[in-house]
Amino acid sequence: MSGRVMLHNGAAGPTSTCCIADIDLSPTAHTLSRGGRTVPVEPKVMQVLMVLAQAGGQVVSRDAILDAAWEDHDISDEALTRAISQLRKAFATLDPLGRFVETVPKSGYRLAHSVDWVATEFPTLGPRHMALTPSKEAYQLYLQGRALNTRINGRTEIPVARDLLSEAIKLDPDFAEAHAELAQSCTLIGTYISDGATLETFEATEYHAQRALELKPDLALGMIMLAIAKFTRGNVVEAIRLNERAMQLEPMNSEVVMRLGYFYAGIGLVRKAIPILERAVELDPTQGRNIQVLALAKFANGDLDAAEKFAKRAIDLHHYFAHDTYAGIAFARGDHALCEQRMLAGFQAMEWMFDDAYDDAAIRMTAKLVSSPDRSQRLSLSAMLLAQLGDLEKTPELPLYQGVLRCGDAKAFFDLSARHLPIGRHGSFLSLWPDIGPCRDIHNHPDFATFADKAGFSAAWEEFGRPDCLAKPIESSKHG
Repeated sequence: MSGRVMLHNGAAGPTSTCCIADIDLSPTAHTLSRGGRTVPVEPKVMQVLMVLAQAGGQVVSRDAILDAAWEDHDISDEALTRAISQLRKAFATLDPLGRFVETVPKSGYRLAHSVDWVATEFPTLGPRHMALTPSKEAYQLYLQGRALNTRINGRTEIPVARDLLSEAIKLDPDFAEAHAELAQSCTLIGTYISDGATLETFEATEYHAQRALELKPDLALGMIMLAIAKFTRGNVVEAIRLNERAMQLEPMNSEVVMRLGYFYAGIGLVRKAIPILERAVELDPTQGRNIQVLALAKFANGDLDAAEKFAKRAIDLHHYFAHDTYAGIAFARGDHALCEQRMLAGFQAMEWMFDDAYDDAAIRMTAKLVSSPDRSQRLSLSAMLLAQLGDLEKTPELPLYQGVLRCGDAKAFFDLSARHLPIGRHGSFLSLWPDIGPCRDIHNHPDFATFADKAGFSAAWEEFGRPDCLAKPIESSKHG
């Protein structure tokens, strides 16, 4: 066995691989192999398998697996059940007649075969954090910040994530993964926090994404954070290319997969986006944001039943932007009273999400006017929103950006887009494409071509194909 040594004590070092029966495991590549055939598995599924492998045939309780594989993250039992199911499918692909993972009723799981450990001759990195940073304290701060980044809960947690990750970088300025997560925090602040959509926030996102890639050029999260910055600046083609490269590196990473579908859906290529977004939801069915983006893509593609189902799922998972999609579907069906009811529920839910207190009479009037079939009423609402929230010295907040879009106020939408980088507001681009009156008022407007050029849509359409939902091609404003 040239270049490798057997480990006889049953312990696995960070550079270890192992064999179960005649199937080889590669934890770093996230693959199982047998007889020249290789099957990829999700990183989290591989972690579950390694927990079982390290137990040496002993039963491991569900709680112990959850603690070991998900570390500090809160996760449901359903995630482990799904991981075990995926693991069994992967083994069955290589050996349909074999039995590899046993369920021990009321106890847990164990492997049905002995495990042969193999390690490289290179020295191991020691404790888990050493693979990322020599500072254990920085690693702990990173884990906390990363966990908070997944929750998207207004002022309560996102700024805390930013501060924790900033402290981690002070302890280790070369901690690439912490830079990438800090770029994520800045993006979330620019999206979900009042007064957070500043140029400084955007520049911090871009800086930390670039720094992460300087330190680790193949870091997928750094790539997709830089891709968001490129998309924001109107370089949609480069954003998609970066995301495609990240997908090649981490095809099982639901965040990476979702972002590629997000970019396609945002420029109107919803049919291209849908299978990618479906894959993202399959990889992580607990992430409400992914499900909400899929709901919007289904809505834009005219599949109202599927869109409604996914929007409701996202709401159940506490991603409250899905209320807007849920209301838009009722609008598309001509049920304006239901649209108003759903829109009002969304405002009330987002009071919690954004940690803001809304005036009850104002949100009731807003829900009523934005749901109206009367275009003049919707435009009157847009004018009120601009008067109340339209401080054009600042980047517009999401309620204003999304509000003028939902009202179908093309002039205001184009004006806001031209004056400011849409930091965190490019999520509104996903709402441009459904076949309902307010959206048609924008993408059928004579000035839409100018907007599409500035936003980088036109260049992306030349590269990846024209939008699915437009009745006629959009002529670039650069060509007359």
